[in-house]
Amino acid sequence: MTTLFAIVKTNCGREVRRIDANSKISDAATSEFTKQYSDFFSLCGAEERKKRRFEATWTKANEDEVLFIENFVDGIGISDAIKDPTSVSIFDPAKDMPYLRGMFTTSEEGFEKILFQLVDYRHLIIRAKGDRWWYFRESGGRKTYIEQLSDSFCFDSKLTAVCEGRFLYFRSFKNASMLFDLSKYMKEASVETVVEFLSHNSIETPENALEFADAFNSTHKRLVSAVIGYGALDRLAPREIQVRAKKSRANVDIDISDSGKVIIPEDAVAREKVLQFLANVIVSSYLDDDSDYEAQATRRL
Repeated sequence: MTTLFAIVKTNCGREVRRIDANSKISDAATSEFTKQYSDFFSLCGAEERKKRRFEATWTKANEDEVLFIENFVDGIGISDAIKDPTSVSIFDPAKDMPYLRGMFTTSEEGFEKILFQLVDYRHLIIRAKGDRWWYFRESGGRKTYIEQLSDSFCFDSKLTAVCEGRFLYFRSFKNASMLFDLSKYMKEASVETVVEFLSHNSIETPENALEFADAFNSTHKRLVSAVIGYGALDRLAPREIQVRAKKSRANVDIDISDSGKVIIPEDAVAREKVLQFLANVIVSSYLDDDSDYEAQATRRL
């Protein structure tokens, strides 16, 4: 059985609704989205796009790339809705149509591939009082215009994102952010996110993590988001990070605790330097004064 779901944006945040199950529209969506799946991961249906880990310093994939976030948690019950469609409320066009932000369904190949399309205002017809919309129809050689008497939407020609297991794939962070809450990967981190960051297995957690996190300024919080998005703490051991920091031209001092974890400095200036290094935004200049700079957009060549 195929089911088409909606993502709506309400005052309470994003919520999942069930548009319809095992019907003409849900079958059409599954068929159309599945066809778009191959174009999402390949160039012109031929050359495979390179899968590249998302970095907070580079938010849009090149033409031959697709970005991914590992260990993605959707937070609004997308996977639960797929498993049990009846567990979510039914989409009410009269009430929910103006707040429709996206649609998703599973691939024809199985439930492990969840396919998403962003819905922007170009794909919606919302009839205000007094509006008269007309759509064109050609049947049996006869051309005619029929009045549109209700709100409606249309499918896009491409997928916005694909979720496979623990991986979320997308080509534009901006578009994906309209479907999912990805703020912790990009924007200024909340105090709660900073506390979560300080509890990472590779970070020496301060005795009072909440009080320590409260001392982070806006720059520190923005860098924490970038560190989380870059993911170096998940890929490299603390000692390896320390060695690389010392070998860098910026010569960053990173202290390691007796338990072998990275110590985030209490001093604000030193803390910023360490976070800059962990976020990989320190860029050396070779054309002017040999200084190091903090870049807003960096990526590996």
